[in-house]
Amino acid sequence: MQHNLGDQHTTDSSETPQAVLARRGQLLIKESSSEEFFTDRANRSTSVFRSGQPDVAAFPYEVWARLVAKHARHSLQAVSCYQDAQGYAPLREAIAAHIGITRGVHCSPEQIILTAGAQGALDLVARVLLDPGDLAWVEDPGYEGAHGALLVAGAKLVPVPVDREGIDVESGRQLCPKAQLAIVTPSHQFPTGVTMSLSRRLALLEWARETQAWIIEDDYDSEYRFSGRRWGRCKGWITAGA
Repeated sequence: MQHNLGDQHTTDSSETPQAVLARRGQLLIKESSSEEFFTDRANRSTSVFRSGQPDVAAFPYEVWARLVAKHARHSLQAVSCYQDAQGYAPLREAIAAHIGITRGVHCSPEQIILTAGAQGALDLVARVLLDPGDLAWVEDPGYEGAHGALLVAGAKLVPVPVDREGIDVESGRQLCPKAQLAIVTPSHQFPTGVTMSLSRRLALLEWARETQAWIIEDDYDSEYRFSGRRWGRCKGWITAGA
């Protein structure tokens, strides 16, 4: 029996059910707008003020390339196998020593986890500390990347106003006294640039003690100050018994 291939039944692609992303995937796509914004800003050669994009014109690329090549020749064999999931041990040791001196944070290398960047760290923290439906304080205005990480973890955001002293803790108490977590940028608030005052830092720590909440401290741009010495991290105040 002969068959005419043209007579064979074909499935209309329009009738094929479309695969649907999980809620987490849909949220990730929704929150990608901020990344597109930064990319667009970076691609504008005429832009003077570019949020999240440093001036790389004066970076010593040749010196950096020589150093990378030099150390790669001596270390490739040692790091060719799987490494510690927390990150390169000598680097964690160096970070622990550095932040102990410069930021007042005394910790061991075993307490440090290296990630590919701030966004990876925020995503990890949100998934470990939050359950879907948990409430989280966020600065208003604040960093959209942090908001995205919390939303993808299923958190419900509570925008807390920021003024000249940083996040308004008293407003946060009134809006949502029992939040599970607060994410703040005390050294250099994004995007206003204000530094959280001592009274606000102590108020934030007191709220966290009372409610057993987590404080996620994004030490954004803490190295850049036009006058005065740098404040220590909120973590450092806890260590000192403030």
